[in-house]
Amino acid sequence: MTISITHYGIVQIEGALSKPDEATEYFPPVNIINIHQMSNSVIQQGNVKSTQSVIFEEKTINDLKEFLLVLREKLPELSLSSEDQTELNADISTIEAQTDSSKPKKGIIKESLLSVQRIIEGATGAVVAQQLLPYIPPLLALFK
Repeated sequence: MTISITHYGIVQIEGALSKPDEATEYFPPVNIINIHQMSNSVIQQGNVKSTQSVIFEEKTINDLKEFLLVLREKLPELSLSSEDQTELNADISTIEAQTDSSKPKKGIIKESLLSVQRIIEGATGAVVAQQLLPYIPPLLALFK
């Protein structure tokens, strides 16, 4: 069995692909999305006045809150400079505010966690820093 396409068919396909947001006589709009990697995300396409919601699992938020409690408790043992300590407190407060929100923003949580990780890595001389660092990557994975 052989399948072929005429020159006219090729012209129609090229027309559809050259203006992906416009329909042609034979094709609806052709929007091609190439996503290399995605997790914990939602996509809508071709919708009007649509809404989406993402629900964070309670376990995820509880794990994060538990980590923040331990981090606040161990903060004096990290021997941070006053600037780093101020920054770390700001990051913790930001994450706490997001975890208390009815619509926590993953991006804000992730960036604040990354900042916490950088600050703790700078305190690598402290034994407690080495104990806290392993908890961060699994938490970051929850907020990709």
